[in-house]
Amino acid sequence: MNQRYVLLTVVMAAIVSSGCMGGGGNESNGLNIGEGGKTITVQDFEVQPQQILSGSTTQIKLGVVNTGGMNSEVNIGDGGSDTEGLNVMSNYCPDIFNIQSFDAYSSRKSSVDDTYSLEPGDELQLTWNLKNDNTGSIPLNGYRCPLKLQVPFDYGVTAYQQIEVKQNTEVQGATDLESKTSGGPLDINLEMIGSTSENGAPTFIDGDNMEVLVQMENSAPEDSSYQGLVEFEAPEISSSDRYSINATSCNMETEEQGLSKSVQIDRTMRLYETDSRVIRCGVVPTEQGTSDVIEEGDMEVPSIRGQIEAKADYTYIKDLGEQTIEVEYRE
Repeated sequence: MNQRYVLLTVVMAAIVSSGCMGGGGNESNGLNIGEGGKTITVQDFEVQPQQILSGSTTQIKLGVVNTGGMNSEVNIGDGGSDTEGLNVMSNYCPDIFNIQSFDAYSSRKSSVDDTYSLEPGDELQLTWNLKNDNTGSIPLNGYRCPLKLQVPFDYGVTAYQQIEVKQNTEVQGATDLESKTSGGPLDINLEMIGSTSENGAPTFIDGDNMEVLVQMENSAPEDSSYQGLVEFEAPEISSSDRYSINATSCNMETEEQGLSKSVQIDRTMRLYETDSRVIRCGVVPTEQGTSDVIEEGDMEVPSIRGQIEAKADYTYIKDLGEQTIEVEYRE
């Protein structure tokens, strides 16, 4: 046998056994994985056949890859081994079709389950077989079923911004205040405003009116015709020990009032691609271990360092649109 053929066969077998079953590729046919790349890649979406006679069966196959930089979970439907993946296949015309069989597996789980955990590079494969049983109800001109699929990816993300309040402009202060922005598809970015410091925010002078702006954006990193929607509720803003959030000053309703170390926004949000929301809240320095405000001129130390953090649990729903199945009358 040709040695080159043997080598190619061995390489392909290694790829299949390692769980690399396809996915969004770059120029070298590898996966584009990372915060700057695609978050979810649809590698296989097929309905065959799309035209059937009444009483016949059609098959739907869907394969997706987590090509983002974060772990995620996909809830395909409740019911464990009895699930039919109806969180993903949201419409299949149940008055016309029955789910004859359903199968699902991922790179890390070979059996059907209601939830799959996908690390970057992991793939999920779903297959439905639909059968038209009620042949007598098909009209002479047939029936069109608008099949609709979507893939809900669940994420949890955190972003933060370190801050400092100085007694006066003579205090040198920190030069290494750090920040972190979450990686999409929901981008969370924190910005501090209200500084009179020469260097500007996130460094402040005693007496400044500090505010935090939390911008949340559906960054739409997908180079794809498929649409994505972010759904989440009760994002949380929290502060480190020497600071408090003024919940009463926030531009959105909160579950708390007054000063608090942690504030939850009492609102459900839906962000379509490129949509964004900004939460704006006041921040004050407080005595250690309490929510007692340090009034202007009462700072007993040259500076107070701390951190403001925002986090959210959300679902990114990849909408795959509709594909039509035509059921023809059987004479």
